Amino acid sequence: MSRWTLWILSIAFVSNGGMIPSSPRSANFDTRGAGRGFVGFLQQDDLPWQPFDLRPMPPGLRAKILSRDAQSGALSALVYYPPGWASRERGYHHATEEIFVLEGDLTLGERRLTRRSYLYVPSRTLHGPRQTENGCLALQFYDQAPDFLPESTSREGMKGEALLEHKNFYDEPWSHGLLRHKSPTPPPLLIKILRLDPQTGARTWIAGILGGHPARPWETHPTWEEGYLLEGESTVGECLPEGLKVGTYRPGGYFFRPAGIPHGGPQGGTKTYAIWLFRAPARLDVQYYDQPHCPQLERPTRGP
Repeated sequence: MSRWTLWILSIAFVSNGGMIPSSPRSANFDTRGAGRGFVGFLQQDDLPWQPFDLRPMPPGLRAKILSRDAQSGALSALVYYPPGWASRERGYHHATEEIFVLEGDLTLGERRLTRRSYLYVPSRTLHGPRQTENGCLALQFYDQAPDFLPESTSREGMKGEALLEHKNFYDEPWSHGLLRHKSPTPPPLLIKILRLDPQTGARTWIAGILGGHPARPWETHPTWEEGYLLEGESTVGECLPEGLKVGTYRPGGYFFRPAGIPHGGPQGGTKTYAIWLFRAPARLDVQYYDQPHCPQLERPTRGP
């Protein structure tokens, strides 16, 4: 088996001061994704709506759960805010919260988020009020079970709203995603960085992939990765314990992939283009495998 390694270095993801400080992590923070397992080839239209309860925020929010960590409560969800919904109280979460607006508007404090706006809210950071004028559909990510505690319960050590980071897809430039590589045929890749943690390497970014390139090799990462397809179409092969599975994502498609699962492969790619929103909890090293079939690798064990 021939193989090569590609490094996506932190410097490749820095754009106009895009290094956002981390929130403290517990010693057993799971970067391998064992608590969720593989979730893939989901389309949001196939998922049911359910109430999204963040009391004492007012009722009325609904969500489609994309994936949930059974151990930590970490959650990725599509959240709907009905027109006119408002939570007037400032407060904070124990979890970090990331918001990416797909449609509509959402205002947190003095920050008004519109289509393809992104907001990172560190844990224990006071923020709000939260409201929408015309309604909002947003992707929301939490690194533990989501909650909301009113400002009146805050204690010493609370952080201020200055730590909130707001970016917009349309304002961020495209840049080359591959700073250093040893692959003779890397897929054409451009990125827009939304968040990069200089301490842990955790990152959230947009990836634009162009069609018409040669067949892709298999690749693995030492950390989990999740993605939501914003535009285009993208075919991906997954080397799962039960065997190879190949599927095509359309806009609204989602996956959560634990560490160590070979994916991509010669069946993967796009005939036109694909624009993905990706997240990873640590530096995203990539190892490529140059062979036509699924690499025979030791499967990661489940655990913290």
